[in-house]
Amino acid sequence: SGMVVGLGTGSTAYYAVERVGMKLKSGELKDIVAIPTSQRTMEQAQSLGKKHRKLEEEVQHHQVVIDKVIESGSKLLEDPKYGKEVVANTAALTESWAGLLTAAKDKGAVLASLLKAQEYFFEVAEVESWIGDKNQALNGSDFGKDEDSSVKLLTKHKALELEIDTYSGIDRKSVV
Repeated sequence: SGMVVGLGTGSTAYYAVERVGMKLKSGELKDIVAIPTSQRTMEQAQSLGKKHRKLEEEVQHHQVVIDKVIESGSKLLEDPKYGKEVVANTAALTESWAGLLTAAKDKGAVLASLLKAQEYFFEVAEVESWIGDKNQALNGSDFGKDEDSSVKLLTKHKALELEIDTYSGIDRKSVV
């Protein structure tokens, strides 16, 4: 709990991500920031959030059932044989239901926060990879053999400057 974990890539990572997801779901692990290293791993991590949203929807759909049970209990209150037991059961049910709703909301908030962090770290890895590629191109010793190849290299360089401007704008937006 409370760690930053690289999710990895490949078939073994798939099972590791599933296991981390199960441990998060059970509450055995908490506050994990998982960093995906591939698009596939990112999608798998995102699917855990989708599963949680389905669970939240299922819980919300049971509100009708809970309301009916409480209503039928209130009808039994008129019978002195069941009065105390109905009150106790209704209170316990109401408390359990409120706890479940709170837990689902809290878990959703944690998953949303973790997903934002995962998306950010994935984007960082993508940008770092792009920067590495561009650094390699810029540090090359190819300056063109003749005028045509020099013009082509200059055109590529101008395109690179535009890309850098684009990334600089994206970087500033993500910091703000």
